[in-house]
Amino acid sequence: MTSLEWRPELLLNVAEIDSQHREMVNCASRLHAAISEGQAQEQIRPMLSALIELTEMHFTSEEAMMLAHGFDGHAAHRSEHQRLLKQIYLVDKDISSGRIHLCQALELFVQVWIEQHILSSDRQFAEFLKSKGVD
Repeated sequence: MTSLEWRPELLLNVAEIDSQHREMVNCASRLHAAISEGQAQEQIRPMLSALIELTEMHFTSEEAMMLAHGFDGHAAHRSEHQRLLKQIYLVDKDISSGRIHLCQALELFVQVWIEQHILSSDRQFAEFLKSKGVD
């Protein structure tokens, strides 16, 4: 599984975004620990819901920053957010129906979110923000 710990390569050097990403990684790490410890579904499901909620809030915040700073890639980035959320909602539905296990769901989420989104799309947006003087 992709590391669920905050690591230097995830830093984008935009304080608001880094803070939100760090919070999401920490939430995912707590969820992974709960799954690994064999905690009951009743304890784990709210943690997954919290991670989904953090993701939704982060995407909303990021999109507001894009509009506020005139980011030309806003539409494409927003589309990627919508695609990621759709995947997350489908995974959540699959967990509820028993089609996949929480551990598999978390691995999929982290792989897509960290490896594909933060390290590529978000990095491009962060570079744009830094060019505008946003820290």
